[in-house]
Amino acid sequence: EIPGKSVDDDGNGITDDVFGANFWYVSNPRGDPLDDDGHGTHVAGIVGAVGNNGLGVTGVTQNVRLLALKWLGPGGYQGTCASAIYAVVYAILKGADVINASWFMGNCATLKDAIGLAGSQGILFVAAAGNFGQDNDVVPFEPATFPLLNILAVAATDHYDGLAAWSVGSSNYSSHVGDNSIEVAAPGAALISTLPGAAFGLMTGTSMAAPQVSGVAALILSRHPNITVAELKTSIVLGADHPIGLQGKVLQGARLNAFGALTASDVWAGTGNLWVCDDGIDNDGDGLTDFPADPGCSAVFPDASEVNGVCGLGFELAPSLAKKGRAAQRKLGG
Repeated sequence: EIPGKSVDDDGNGITDDVFGANFWYVSNPRGDPLDDDGHGTHVAGIVGAVGNNGLGVTGVTQNVRLLALKWLGPGGYQGTCASAIYAVVYAILKGADVINASWFMGNCATLKDAIGLAGSQGILFVAAAGNFGQDNDVVPFEPATFPLLNILAVAATDHYDGLAAWSVGSSNYSSHVGDNSIEVAAPGAALISTLPGAAFGLMTGTSMAAPQVSGVAALILSRHPNITVAELKTSIVLGADHPIGLQGKVLQGARLNAFGALTASDVWAGTGNLWVCDDGIDNDGDGLTDFPADPGCSAVFPDASEVNGVCGLGFELAPSLAKKGRAAQRKLGG
């Protein structure tokens, strides 16, 4: 597509869709995914805002291509089942690797089919778990709770590794929980990111947590472009931390850890090593044995004993990565 010509150069029925498309007008999709309220721009900045330029913020990954797809009206309302499906299918046709869904759409069974189609094309679908304090194990919240293997549902945490809760005026909100239906949590409280008009601002919610996970998924794909969607999802879950405040709130009490996810992905790619942390063996050859004595060892399959600081099944990092991890820990005062 060549911008500014008002011509549908690629013949896909949408004129000037250079940066994405707008499916709010289902009968007449447009090539102008203009952000009405800043939500989409904020989400995009969390994923991939350019860093090292002295401006604003840095995204989780800085070398990423973003496809802006709009299907909701002003204020995030008035979208339809059809418009959501159009956006997902468009992403598939454009060759997306990850779809970030910082939105919800209930009573739309055919949306499940579209997301399943995305999975068959190797696309990870990262879905916000919801902001209304409900238990997704009890009350479905779609698309996050669709039973599809390529969906990764994300809760939001606060600055203390607990579930995020906040107020807007007289209304109170909190991240959804789901010990069986939400795979991981990520920071989502008062995050600063990009806004329209070269501005920056704070937003809170699972909408902000989901792009943290999408950004880490993009990092993994930049490192291992041939990893499968199952391996990508598993790497994010297995590489997570497990703060006590999330136990019983999300699956395995998992909170996103970018370094852990990248390390876990090395196992699938054949460049890392998977060991049992409590085997009494210095697997990574750094002179330290097991967790928690060895900070290069991270527990990734939590059980009751691990909540008390005892390592079960997990992995020790490869020597070079373990050294980087300890150096970063010292730098941060940990």
